[in-house]
Amino acid sequence: MLLNPKLKAKDQACFEFIIKKWSLIYRDYQDTFIAYQYKANEETEASITQNGFLNINWQNDMDDFDLLIATPVIPIPKRLVSGKEIADRMLEMKNTNYFDFNIKANIKTFQDEQIQLLIKK
Repeated sequence: MLLNPKLKAKDQACFEFIIKKWSLIYRDYQDTFIAYQYKANEETEASITQNGFLNINWQNDMDDFDLLIATPVIPIPKRLVSGKEIADRMLEMKNTNYFDFNIKANIKTFQDEQIQLLIKK
């Protein structure tokens, strides 16, 4: 989860309540959730903290929301993959459904344009 920092100014009690409850939930997973596994080799920090909060900066584009929830995944391989590698794998598997659905749902990454060009060839 990532909380909108403006929520603290708007409703500090709610902000602190959410932090406390979310941290308690993640405490139940402390033996199985190991934050450093959720980082690529190039990253200095994991994408999620041991308390279950996203380790990213809040962007102004997110201000319409009080909070964001994401599903962290352990990166395999432990490095960022190129758009070409992604496209090659989809072509090898003869399946672009996941990618196509994300595009239709307006879920985008910085590599999408390159991937689209490669899978259309």
